[in-house]
Amino acid sequence: MQPNHCANCDEPIAATPRFCPACGQKTNLHRLTLKDVLHDGFHYFTHADKGIVQLVKALATKPGVVAREYIAGKRKKYFPPLNFFLLVAALFLFAATVTHRDRQMIETRDSVTAGVTGNMTLSEKKLQAQQIVRQRSNEAYRYLARYTNYVAMLAVPYISLIVWVMYRRSGYNYTEHLTANLYLVGFTNLVHCLVVTPLMYFTRPYVNMMIFTVLFALFEIFYRTVFYYRFINDPIKQGLTKTIVKSAIAVLAWFALIFVFMAVFIAMGFIKQQ
Repeated sequence: MQPNHCANCDEPIAATPRFCPACGQKTNLHRLTLKDVLHDGFHYFTHADKGIVQLVKALATKPGVVAREYIAGKRKKYFPPLNFFLLVAALFLFAATVTHRDRQMIETRDSVTAGVTGNMTLSEKKLQAQQIVRQRSNEAYRYLARYTNYVAMLAVPYISLIVWVMYRRSGYNYTEHLTANLYLVGFTNLVHCLVVTPLMYFTRPYVNMMIFTVLFALFEIFYRTVFYYRFINDPIKQGLTKTIVKSAIAVLAWFALIFVFMAVFIAMGFIKQQ
């Protein structure tokens, strides 16, 4: 027998509908089974209309189009941008926690402590300074890895503001650029988690980590260029060269912020040694 009210939103319903006209939940419910839970989870990620798998595929094959269509009104077609970004941020945090190594930081700290003496030669002071830089750099990386979710949450509004200023004549407001960058940064962070982080982990210390940083920065510039060229979708006003330059500025602005943070963190280490 059909209920008189929806079990989810308590909306009065007739006996004939299969779904509640207010919230869309099924009217004919039964007790939960393990099959129901697994089906809902699988459906959440792979639904043909707006599953996360379909979203990742769309972001890889047609960058910029997803954000443009979502902002234009196709909200049911795609996985929500904030949900996608938060899921990737959680994966990013997990990857950073699993792959981070504390051994190098501990060894560097011990070497710095051992090298501090009252009277040091110029070469000894130079060596100590190098040790402090390595120590503070490792500690800064550890801090960023521990709070990567907060860093990511700050990164998107910061980059979106810069992009909004550069594309202020595009017709999109700040919130719409923020939405686009939730998709964009979420996808590039996903690539970092699934490709770059494992490569960095398994090739250390044989490959300089700076190589991966530069390669990933180039990938970000390339992807952001394609993404925004298709997102703006106006080749007359927005040439490809201009898009490349603006994409490079956006990526370098983020690296500049990280550099400033690292520089301040290292400087504080020198102050503590005084």
